[in-house]
Amino acid sequence: MSYRGRPSKGCEVCRARKVKCDENKPECNRCSKSGRECRYRDQDNLFFRNQTPFAAQKAEESWRKRSKSNQHVESDHSDRVSPQSKYQSPGSTHTDSPDTLSSNRSLDVLSLSHDSQTNLRRASYERFLYDFVISQWPGTDASQASEGVLEWLPTLYEKSPEGSCFKTVVDAISYANYSARHKVPEAKILAEECAGKGIQMLRRLIADKQQAATDDALGSVYVLGMYENLTSSIHDGSFLAHKEGANALLRLRSVESYYSNPISANLYEATYTQMLLGELHSAKTPSIPIQDILMARQMFLGDTLISSGIYVIQLIHSVATLHAKWREMKFNSNPPSNRQELKGVLREAIDVDADYHAWESTVPPQWKYKELPNTPETWAQFNSKLTELMTSRGAPPEIHTYSSLRVAWLWMFYHSSRIFLLRDTIEILNWMLNMPELVNTDASKEDSRTLPLDNVSLRVRHHFATMKLVEEVDAVCSTVIGHFIVPIHGKSNEELHGMAGVRGYISLWPSFVVVAMSRLGLIPSSEPNSSSIPQLASSTISRKPPGPSQFMLRVQEMNMASLYYESEAAVLDLDGLPRLDLLPLFGATPAIRISSPTTQKLPSPGIVQSAKRVFIHTFAAHPFDFPNPSLPELDLPLPEVRCIDVRARREWMHGILRFIASELGIRKGLAMLKYQNYLDSSKTVESLHRQEAGWDMHEKAPINSDR
Repeated sequence: MSYRGRPSKGCEVCRARKVKCDENKPECNRCSKSGRECRYRDQDNLFFRNQTPFAAQKAEESWRKRSKSNQHVESDHSDRVSPQSKYQSPGSTHTDSPDTLSSNRSLDVLSLSHDSQTNLRRASYERFLYDFVISQWPGTDASQASEGVLEWLPTLYEKSPEGSCFKTVVDAISYANYSARHKVPEAKILAEECAGKGIQMLRRLIADKQQAATDDALGSVYVLGMYENLTSSIHDGSFLAHKEGANALLRLRSVESYYSNPISANLYEATYTQMLLGELHSAKTPSIPIQDILMARQMFLGDTLISSGIYVIQLIHSVATLHAKWREMKFNSNPPSNRQELKGVLREAIDVDADYHAWESTVPPQWKYKELPNTPETWAQFNSKLTELMTSRGAPPEIHTYSSLRVAWLWMFYHSSRIFLLRDTIEILNWMLNMPELVNTDASKEDSRTLPLDNVSLRVRHHFATMKLVEEVDAVCSTVIGHFIVPIHGKSNEELHGMAGVRGYISLWPSFVVVAMSRLGLIPSSEPNSSSIPQLASSTISRKPPGPSQFMLRVQEMNMASLYYESEAAVLDLDGLPRLDLLPLFGATPAIRISSPTTQKLPSPGIVQSAKRVFIHTFAAHPFDFPNPSLPELDLPLPEVRCIDVRARREWMHGILRFIASELGIRKGLAMLKYQNYLDSSKTVESLHRQEAGWDMHEKAPINSDR
């Protein structure tokens, strides 16, 4: 490998984006303007990393001397087995085997000459297929849930011409994944180069209306979103930008055109699901009607809702719509002032929850999961190396086991989205219970026969909603565990280096949901001397109907549609993106005071002091979000609401996120920890950066890639 020049002393963000850094300390101007965390490499790390090309050159010369003849045999054999054939035959002796993949670790010290770069590219692509692409089980019954995940990607990759945008961004994520899993610095360099090229190519692609409506463009945006999750340990809104771009591209073609072939149909559904979760994330009404995808599926695929699992997506669509509606009501300039005004949204929440219950009660047997005790004895029959992590303090009492990853994936979406629904339901009930009971009029009597709004009836609903919330939090945690042990055809799960990365990738979102929910004060905690209701900043809390919120700052919607029509605007300028605390994430509204348009100062609703900002629900809490402490005990024979040690559960989930980041190479697992200033997160990030560079900063020696 030739010398690559003096290593840049710029910050990590500027180096990753390949832009010039002014190297200002402690924060460069680019990071200061964009609000990103500015970090510089250790000077020792710069010195040792500078020796990597020389060490690689020496190692390559030795390797070539030892294996000239053997290299020719291996190259011939490798040429006979294409990446596509490996994907299609994951069970063969050569394909997708962790042993084969681990044998490629000799590439750690290869130079980036043309031949070795070709080998590294092939090894990286094959590892990416192993980690993230899952084909259908052989002989699977059509009535069972499809096991396939990203099945469209290899075919689209092979169809794309060399040097295309899609092929370039897939190479980028393949190199990034290989670098993270095998600690290969050269792969990280190539990943950054390919990502930079891919973004430039995407700019040109989406500037052309005809090209923007192709699978190549939509697939590229989708993969770049994955790349962001794999490589970034900070949360700066970039993934939301990719999501918005994908949304705009989805609308450039009719649903019928997507379902004209299997590749486009699978890509459309994957992107639609990503879009839907993004809308739920942002508390926005879904921009594409669910009926479009339902009708297209029935028309072109002859699918039924239950057999395909699309009904779960329909449920999430309903929750996203309700979540956006509730957020708008809460922060409206004229919020609800009595129970009658909240009756409609409460009824809607109850109806959607009934749909959730109906789906769970009617799923076919092959879709159901089994419950096992989460004990070391149970883990002895699975991966014993995960026993300590999965059974540590705060772990859920049960493990949910599934017949396939796709089934586990759907249940994860089911439980996580239902948490959103229950959270909104409990808040609506809390608002009602903080308002006076309705006057006993004829109209209220008529309403009470259909949906009683008296204190007792509302508190009974609140009781059972809280019980269900606790169950769903446990269920999400049990499902996360299930993702790490569910059988996947052609994938080994005995060693950590052979664990497919998709197990952790799919577990990211539910993990974030549980961690965020644990900080809202809605889950009864068994932690000693803890209160489930965060303390309010106000010394006294007014129980009058809420006035217009002073904490609502209307942020202009991110409209990236212009990127796909005007070449001048077709630039993904990350410096122009708003900071995270200015984005409405998961129903979030920044807690920024604005002047009232009236001369009279409006009463402050109070801010929850201990409700720390997290990815979800980052808006300032209103006191009506929490139970009315002045209500007397409910003297009814109701089942007891089980408590959770909330702090312990959150710390257990932190451990899962660290495992996903450190062992499976998915850096976004650290974003939640850093965002909450988790104690060990900074050390973890530094450790991972050292591993990526291939050096241990303490011993100043190469890290052995055989973990």
